[in-house]
Amino acid sequence: MAKLLYSEEEAMTPGERFTASILGDGLPDHWTVICNKMFTSNHGPTREIDFIVIGDGSIILIDEKSWRGRITGSDQIWSREDGSSHYNPLNKLDRTVRMMVGHLRDRVPHLDQIPEYIEFAIGCVLLTISAEKPRISHDIDPRLDRQVFLLKDAVTDIIALDESGWTEGVAKARTDIIDVLWQIKSRPKSPAKINEFEIIETLPSPPYPEITRYLSRHPDDSSRVLTVYELTSLSDVNRQFYLREYEALKSLGEAGLTPDVDLWFEWSDGQFLVVPNKVPEGTSYGALRSPETRADVIEELYISAAIYSALNRMHAKGIVHRALGLENIYLIETDDGYGVTFTGLWAARQRDSYTGTISHRLDEIREGAAAEDPAAAPEIYHGYEFADETSDTYAVSIMLLSRLSGVRLENLRDGTGQIIVSNSWELWRKVGADIAAKLISFFGSTLGADPAIGSENVVSGRKSAEYCELDILEIISKANALDNDDGFSSPMTSDESVEPIIPVADIDEPDDVKVIGVGPADAGAGQEVLSENDEGFRLAEEAEGEPEADPEYRLDVELESELLNEPDIEENDSSDKSPAGEVKPTPTESGNEHESSPGTKALPQEQLFLRHGSIRLQIIPEGISIGRSADNALPILDDYVSNNHAQVVLENGRCVLKDVGSRNGTYIHDERIEHAVLHPGDVIKVGRTDIFVESEFPSAIDISSWKITLLSGPQDRSEIKVSEGTTSIGRGVDNDIVLTSRSISRVHADLILDSDGFAIEDRGSTNGTFVNSSRVSFCALKDGDIIKMGDTKLRVTMVSN
Repeated sequence: MAKLLYSEEEAMTPGERFTASILGDGLPDHWTVICNKMFTSNHGPTREIDFIVIGDGSIILIDEKSWRGRITGSDQIWSREDGSSHYNPLNKLDRTVRMMVGHLRDRVPHLDQIPEYIEFAIGCVLLTISAEKPRISHDIDPRLDRQVFLLKDAVTDIIALDESGWTEGVAKARTDIIDVLWQIKSRPKSPAKINEFEIIETLPSPPYPEITRYLSRHPDDSSRVLTVYELTSLSDVNRQFYLREYEALKSLGEAGLTPDVDLWFEWSDGQFLVVPNKVPEGTSYGALRSPETRADVIEELYISAAIYSALNRMHAKGIVHRALGLENIYLIETDDGYGVTFTGLWAARQRDSYTGTISHRLDEIREGAAAEDPAAAPEIYHGYEFADETSDTYAVSIMLLSRLSGVRLENLRDGTGQIIVSNSWELWRKVGADIAAKLISFFGSTLGADPAIGSENVVSGRKSAEYCELDILEIISKANALDNDDGFSSPMTSDESVEPIIPVADIDEPDDVKVIGVGPADAGAGQEVLSENDEGFRLAEEAEGEPEADPEYRLDVELESELLNEPDIEENDSSDKSPAGEVKPTPTESGNEHESSPGTKALPQEQLFLRHGSIRLQIIPEGISIGRSADNALPILDDYVSNNHAQVVLENGRCVLKDVGSRNGTYIHDERIEHAVLHPGDVIKVGRTDIFVESEFPSAIDISSWKITLLSGPQDRSEIKVSEGTTSIGRGVDNDIVLTSRSISRVHADLILDSDGFAIEDRGSTNGTFVNSSRVSFCALKDGDIIKMGDTKLRVTMVSN
């Protein structure tokens, strides 16, 4: 049993206490688990650490998440089924690990001798309730395989992680490491209630300790985000100081720019001031689908225009946000376009207040606070007092660039702070040369360094939110006009011969920069300046000869080909779908059509099941684990069965039984095996228990056995039969089912009909997909269910055969 160290068990949530017991019981006896710490770096940001595991040769930081349901998103944002969005916790952990490693190297002998490139500490997320890891492609975020655990696998995965990252310096210094980490300040106990609000969970908070945020539930069952400000002995001064934010939020809420704010109140005998906010509606900017086609890019530009427009309205009220990020801009689709609300105004400033409306400590910790915000404008690193309205437009522009280019915000700047983006054919192919040239020019006018740094009464050379919106709308208008006139209207292809409207290689005017490179005002000295107003800009290919960036932040910007040159590859532009949603037949690898006659289907494959008593489990691709431990998919209450005894897996279409090192062995028909292919009628024996292998053939699905009826919206009362396979729904004309309402995303959801049944999957829509009033990312459907997408409702009906 591992040693658990914590100062106050009550400070842990129920999920953390349960997790602590699992780790304590399962990890090796000589290991140590330190619970609930708060780490503060020299620069100020505070990090909560749920668990620090000190193994044989590695240090593992664990962030416990008691989140239910399916998780989707990207390498930057995780989106939960309830519609809430959070910065990918792995990114936060990466920064926390770097802070902690620096702290340990300064205090523990042996560790300062470990080369910088050796990873002896790693951050991991432990999902204690979710049954599956986030549904994010390995190509998008390869860290998921190694750094995200499910509770049932946590102990095994942690031990394996320690073995793979074993470092001699950690092994020698384990005792000193434990002593230093134990001295870190413990996390205070979270309240169960604040007045009538029941606390659900602690939310990510600003990078200083006097402000904490909680998700709470009111007795009327509505949710609120509570921002709790700690008051000092100067309570009257601090109260008025913090109430500036309240007044700003109230003003912006009345204008529809922030979620509504309730009346503030004091708590715990006046020690704290609490401001309740409603939970924002819609979907966060970072949780939306990344653009993949030219149509997606145009839709993305409409979104950015709406954000600039809302930002202009905020600035007109004299408020600068100063901390905009992918997680605190929320969008909802309406008939008039996109509605935008902002959250996270902890760093906001009113025009007549240059000390900040939220914290007098803001500029004291600016380096650490800005590091928390990968979209921060370069002047914020010099001091929040240098930020102006164009610091906000900079943040929106760099987020737009990140989503269009597919490069993470953290990786857009190199070690000097420069933004360097290749103008390669592959990168801009989906955009089209005409839009690419104009966007590159736009980014050049919005992502430049701010010349006001270090000067007085100097206006930023960047464009305001109003002019950013106008520029984006002009780009959209030009693109739509070209599309309608059959001009240059498609993404660049390998045989594209049409010249762009503005040839990128020929841009020489000061206002038309090529590809961007932006850093702090003092960065980029000695580099070629392409425009007086765009200091530090350079083409990717012009970066040759520059000092090599820090490998941790360096972006690979090798030029694959010029934007206007034809690439040396061929591309098949064929589509798998015919007009009107008809599916084309798919040829086999040999080029022949399927040998079955038209309209016939291949015979359904036999399915195998394991039966033990009243339990009957189908053998699925994920496999079935067998053992005495309750964590197994098929738990066996038999003292002669090992905790982890055997497993059944699918290999090359066959069901294979494997012994996993059990003490008493695994048998088929009384013959001991290490691994063997299973067949119907086999009897598996583990310990004194028999498990029977059974089979059945699934019934074929009638492809016309389901239909949906539109109950509201433009196509009211229309009935649509659902075919086998995947049926796409959205506003875009290339969907199988086209719903013309503006509240429907261009690509909104998929209906899936296969041997597993009938289901719906949200495709990263803005307004979300709901089944019987509950927001879902994936949901099995049954007869009578009501689906809601935007202002459109659909009823699911099973058609009797």
